[in-house]
Amino acid sequence: VRSIRLHEPAGVQLQDFIRQPFRMREITERSPHENRMTAGAYWQVRILDLNQCLSATKLDCEPIRFNLTLTDPIASLVPDECSWEGVAGEYAVTLGSESSAESGANPELPTMRASVNAFSRLWLGIRSATSLSWSDALDAPETLLKALDHALRLPMPLPDWDF
Repeated sequence: VRSIRLHEPAGVQLQDFIRQPFRMREITERSPHENRMTAGAYWQVRILDLNQCLSATKLDCEPIRFNLTLTDPIASLVPDECSWEGVAGEYAVTLGSESSAESGANPELPTMRASVNAFSRLWLGIRSATSLSWSDALDAPETLLKALDHALRLPMPLPDWDF
């Protein structure tokens, strides 16, 4: 097999499975079997203030509590003089009719480890917790993944809709 061309199947983001998506691009440029991807998006979604986002979240479910160890790849690029430092850190998260993110961890709770990118996708309903555990930087016990899959049954966000 020298070339494959396909449209992404619904509900799957194939780039999540490619470790170095641009590695072969330059080597194969202008070849009949050029390695390339094309995608179009004029928006990017990312949580900038975890406490604010979660405090505005209202879910119709029993409260789900867990520790969240959040990594933020931009943190090392933020200038020292900037007051915002990214959202990396340890949080005790509650999701339910009243949601919150408190600094620190509770040793009695299960722990999720995630990048802010993966957690943003979960929070917005772009992908389920279980699918993000397979394809993105999100790791949690199976019982927590299942509880989040049930609680976060959100409609697919359509940010290109005019309001």
